[in-house]
Amino acid sequence: MSHDYRAPLAVIKGNVDLISRVEREEGRSEDPSVIKIQRAVKRLNELMDVSLAKSRLLRDDDPGHATELEVRQLVQEQVAAVRLLWPDRTIDIEMGVNHDEPSPVAGLFDIVLYNLLDNALKYSPQDTSVTVSCAVRDRVVALCVSNVTLSDFHEQSERLFEQFIRGGNAVGSAGAGLGLWVVQQIVERHGGQVFLKRLKNRKVIVDVLLPLSS
Repeated sequence: MSHDYRAPLAVIKGNVDLISRVEREEGRSEDPSVIKIQRAVKRLNELMDVSLAKSRLLRDDDPGHATELEVRQLVQEQVAAVRLLWPDRTIDIEMGVNHDEPSPVAGLFDIVLYNLLDNALKYSPQDTSVTVSCAVRDRVVALCVSNVTLSDFHEQSERLFEQFIRGGNAVGSAGAGLGLWVVQQIVERHGGQVFLKRLKNRKVIVDVLLPLSS
């Protein structure tokens, strides 16, 4: 499947790169549409990597990745990429990470953030915003994603982290009930914790606490 998806993407990327090169040779400024296509192709390749990572997590013999990622840059890049996929939605960022302070987190943290953002956008009204906040306290990354849900759901919060369990507000939307399970698996494999809280006015908050890499 990875090969079948990447082959047409490679054709698109090759042609778009050719258009971009011709524009540069002719002294023209790069077409914004070309830039958007290049970013979209890059993002689709990243999504394929996410899908492969999910497959690896479903295998009991896979210990997970140990690659270190810089949390501030990671959050900003991941939000920028998701904004390309949801151009009509608002995503607010609140960063409490010092520019000068190195804050490496274990690999697959980007998948954690992507899954939480995807859930928040998918299950919230079109005219509402999603908020991402990230801070570092006592060598622990505190990530928070909050949104307003489309409708109330009555499942216990703990059950939503089980495989194939979806909330009542997921009816009619695409999904397999694996997003939060994958989040929990990644976070706990790296010594962290994840919590889901439901507040009044259908507001949902997911908190992730993850130790910085040594």
